[in-house]
Amino acid sequence: MRALDARHGRVLLQDMQPQKKSSSRVLDGLVVWNPITGERQEVPGLPVVVDPSCWSAAVLCAAAGDGCDHLSCHHRGHFRVVVVGINPQHAYSYSCVYSSKPGYVVTGDAISRKKSIELLEELGLPKGLLPMEDIQEFGYNRATGFMWLVQGKKKVEHTFKKIKQTVSYATDVTAFAEKGKLRKITGVKTKELMLWLSVVEVYVPDASPEKISLAPPPIAMAPPPELPEGLVEEILLRVPPDDPATLLRVALVCKRWCRLISGAAFRRRFRERHQSPPILGFFYQCGEKTRFTPTASFRPLGADAAAAGAWCPVDARHGRVLFYDVVSMWPFRFEFVVSDPITGGQRRLPMPRLLQTCCSWSAAFLCAAAGCNHLDCPSGGPFTVVVVGTDTCWDFTSATVYSSEAGSWSVATSVEHPRGCVDGGSLGRGGDGQIFGGGAMKWRCALVANALYFMFERSDQILEYNVVEQELSVISGLPSECNNWCPSVMTAEDGGLGLAYAQESYARFRNRRSKLYMWSREETDQGWEWVHRRTINLKRLLPHSAFLVFRKVIAIANGIDLVMSIANNGVFNIHLKSGRVTKIGDIRDSFYGVVPYLSFYTPRSQPLGVGSTLPMAASMIESHRAGAEVVNGDAICRKKSVELLEELGLPKGLLPMEGIREFGYNRATGFMWLVQGKKVEHTFKKIKQTVSYAAEVTAFAEKGKLRKITGVKTKELMLWLSVVEVYVPEASPEKVTFKTGTGLSDSFDAVAFALGE
Repeated sequence: MRALDARHGRVLLQDMQPQKKSSSRVLDGLVVWNPITGERQEVPGLPVVVDPSCWSAAVLCAAAGDGCDHLSCHHRGHFRVVVVGINPQHAYSYSCVYSSKPGYVVTGDAISRKKSIELLEELGLPKGLLPMEDIQEFGYNRATGFMWLVQGKKKVEHTFKKIKQTVSYATDVTAFAEKGKLRKITGVKTKELMLWLSVVEVYVPDASPEKISLAPPPIAMAPPPELPEGLVEEILLRVPPDDPATLLRVALVCKRWCRLISGAAFRRRFRERHQSPPILGFFYQCGEKTRFTPTASFRPLGADAAAAGAWCPVDARHGRVLFYDVVSMWPFRFEFVVSDPITGGQRRLPMPRLLQTCCSWSAAFLCAAAGCNHLDCPSGGPFTVVVVGTDTCWDFTSATVYSSEAGSWSVATSVEHPRGCVDGGSLGRGGDGQIFGGGAMKWRCALVANALYFMFERSDQILEYNVVEQELSVISGLPSECNNWCPSVMTAEDGGLGLAYAQESYARFRNRRSKLYMWSREETDQGWEWVHRRTINLKRLLPHSAFLVFRKVIAIANGIDLVMSIANNGVFNIHLKSGRVTKIGDIRDSFYGVVPYLSFYTPRSQPLGVGSTLPMAASMIESHRAGAEVVNGDAICRKKSVELLEELGLPKGLLPMEGIREFGYNRATGFMWLVQGKKVEHTFKKIKQTVSYAAEVTAFAEKGKLRKITGVKTKELMLWLSVVEVYVPEASPEKVTFKTGTGLSDSFDAVAFALGE
């Protein structure tokens, strides 16, 4: 194989191996090789006029007509091979050109005009369709159907006399040729009145082969004007909040609407307009399982985790749900679980010591974010859990409060009262004094202003807990009309304390009447009294089949939505203001502990703005939040992170971050994270090493190791190098090794990272 020529990114070679006997008038063995792609293409035998005794050849790029400047020729483009030879004996010279491009290219007016007419005749089109002048080049690619003509003049106008139609032909005219048609034409225009219109297609109609049609391009209509953003926002603010999928679909219409809906200003106005968050579904117990029944297009991330763990629902308020999870049957012990169904975040709380001496108990969850209006409570923000319990003698009830910021239960406060106990979960006591049980929550408490209200069982009393003053008191004397009808505490329509119960009367066996009675507690001249406010005839609202069974109020949400339990006929939700009734569950099995989940659920903007992606650390945190233990507040976060480092066998002072807002650890995946207010640089004095901690630090925790670390950098000379792994070598447990993303590592004494260093 010998090289003959190299040009425009290709090499022309000739195979010098003995060829099969061929005609002396054929030059074969030529190969075009592309060194970049490695592609080889054999050139078919080239016909020559005389014996090729003296000849030369060259390879050229064939893309000049497509605008190639031969500085960056396309590696898989077309090429030409030119062979020039001479025979000294006969004084003959010859040339031959091979093109890899299918079709042909001719130059010169006469031959170009001839070839264009032949093509039009072949297509079944009139021969005089392209009356161009001084044609310099005509080309036709049969593989793609593309044809072109290049004329010398800038533009030629020709008038077809029989139809008195003037047509303009530009310097370059192109089209795609098909049988009976030229389409996607460029460079041709026809004059209509005072306008020049581009001709994009010429064809012979099948129904009228004696006719020819010229098609101008379709006239593009101007797009309708965009609605003002203020008007769009006012329209979207009126979207009902009880179907989150509607807002999500609207956000997918265009970037402008997505930016509007996911913005903080829209979310704030949306919540302020609708005020009361909608019911998105209900948690309840069915046998030993916890289930979630959605009432809208919403499926919480935390529902599957709750069902898998058989957690018992206790309360739901301010966007989060409180469960209790029995972790040990003997000795009996359970933990509270605070779950955010939207983000999937979880946090476990220990069982308060107060319950070890109680026979019944109840609990409530409250957002504790400063200045929060509870319309858009921060996910993962501070919270409190209030637990009340009645002693085994039914003489007094105590309360204790868990603060997420302090990470502990408060000292219990108590109140004495006549015989009665909190109506909620029950606890028993064995012969050895060990408690057992737990029980489902029969009734939920009600939050009215700054006070929580709990029902007493077998008593006409209501327990009041002032959240601000942290004091307990007892309200005695319920309306006599509600005796034996299981009343539920609620927020009345005027914002005060209210009661609701369903009552049945039996005029005839087949004509049972059921009504819903609603009362409110109001201050009069004689003091505080219960006033009957409203009666609702359930017969007009519920289906006829529901009146053959017993029904009762099992949950009330914000005093607006009320849930009726219909044995063997499902569960119905009644919107008290509109009277709208919705069957929310066709539950045939026994169920209890129903807790409605209320929350606004609107798309949120990303930290870097709409259209950008979440930072990797934030994305990792969200993907591991489900099933993780999450705490908020600097003190408790610092404590939990130190405990985890100690558990892993790493120095306690390895993460000296400041103002920590959130700490999370998912034991199932080993993923941990810390979120602080801003980036912090810390110098470990004993080793004079400066380390930078970003606002978000994440890692995967193993025994004696933190791996795949993000957000931590160490300063070496003038460079900041990312730390990706920290571990204690088994051979040298008194050392700590830091490994950077460059592969470099260094070891230091573990005492340099002691707490406080």
